[in-house]
Amino acid sequence: MDAGATYTVLPASVLNSLNVTPTRIARLKLADSRVAERALGEAGIEIEGFRAGATPVVFGDEGVYLLGSVTMEQLGLAPTMCPRT
Repeated sequence: MDAGATYTVLPASVLNSLNVTPTRIARLKLADSRVAERALGEAGIEIEGFRAGATPVVFGDEGVYLLGSVTMEQLGLAPTMCPRT
């Protein structure tokens, strides 16, 4: 989980094996401020009984698994942000 990430990222090989197809190319600002263009598609995701029917997923590099804020909100799992003290 990354509360700063908007979209969920899964390895392209995983999404391809699930027959998820890219619908567009998205320009994404990365944590280190670089901008990257990546394929974006939609997939259904279920985690411990919570289901998101069609959430945006980025076709990422191997070994990258990231649950983004859009998916977390769709699953009803959005984190509660605590103020810094």
